[in-house]
Amino acid sequence: MKRLTLIALMVAIVVSLAGYRTVYNVRFMGLNVARITIDHDKQYRIILAEIKSLLADQLFPSLDNTYLIHYEGLYLPRTYTRQINQDSVKDVVVTNYDRTSRIATQTRKSEREASVYPIRSDIRDYFSLFTYLCETRGDGGTYYIDGNSTLWQTSVKRIGDEQLKTKTGTHQTVRYEMRFTNLSGIKPPYVDMVTFNTLNESSAVNFWVDSQGIPVRAHVKRNLLHMTWEMVSHTP
Repeated sequence: MKRLTLIALMVAIVVSLAGYRTVYNVRFMGLNVARITIDHDKQYRIILAEIKSLLADQLFPSLDNTYLIHYEGLYLPRTYTRQINQDSVKDVVVTNYDRTSRIATQTRKSEREASVYPIRSDIRDYFSLFTYLCETRGDGGTYYIDGNSTLWQTSVKRIGDEQLKTKTGTHQTVRYEMRFTNLSGIKPPYVDMVTFNTLNESSAVNFWVDSQGIPVRAHVKRNLLHMTWEMVSHTP
């Protein structure tokens, strides 16, 4: 109960800060199935992502998840908190990163004991890496993601400049592609649908970033499944 209260308090704090907010519709099989809201406050180094279903069926289950990242330096998370509320899965997962000792400690409301596992000093979660790539707009490279206690290598390639037309207007963007490799050699434990479905060796994520470092669109492909995030509003 205390963790839920803390998360609710932190969400209220982030919303009141002077950062920016970007809202996306998630399209799957031609339908808007979910909405993603990302708040980012650079002064306090906080990223908040909220994902809520717009409709739910057998292919796209109901979800209302919150991801809260406190980061340092080049978008390296100190604490990664996930409030999971999807179908029958309800949990609060908190991961604390100790980069000096190169260990992470993860606690789950659904379990009594914490788990401790080794990490790289440059490890990130999916959302902090995505934010870092968009803010820096570099040439790509190799990065590392904590995939629910398993180590994933992320290869990022800069595809090139593209003009993108959306409902919010015409944007001059840079297109990137991400692909993932599981370096742990074991299947990651299931924590939440978004992370679990994206981090897969058959997944490819293409995303388009405008000149302000704002991701305008993202397209996730996994085998025959395709899903698109498209920006519907941005508030500086």
